[in-house]
Amino acid sequence: MFRPISLLLVVACAISAGCGPSPDTPAGRCAAVVKAHLDLQGGVALVGKAREEPDGSVAIEYEGTGPMNLPVRGSAVCSFAVSPQQGLELEGAIVDGVPLAEDEISAIRQKLPSGD
Repeated sequence: MFRPISLLLVVACAISAGCGPSPDTPAGRCAAVVKAHLDLQGGVALVGKAREEPDGSVAIEYEGTGPMNLPVRGSAVCSFAVSPQQGLELEGAIVDGVPLAEDEISAIRQKLPSGD
């Protein structure tokens, strides 16, 4: 059972843009890719556990708020290269079943925070 203060913290976290997976993990980085690609408002929450695929990519289920303030829910698969300078660098992504083109990948790389 939630205590009133616990419920307030959960609600505050859900509303705040800072709530969500850590950007230092592949799942968190993939959530940031989804946020940048779909121009989602606020944070992107993971639904369930992220799955590491045999090829080294990560698959996530996500939910967030779209530009029209409507709920958005879907899935994404992201692959990253590990770079000493950049941390996790996006190599490719499939968002809601649609592979992103190289120009989209390049644009998203510019929007992502540093992976340090």
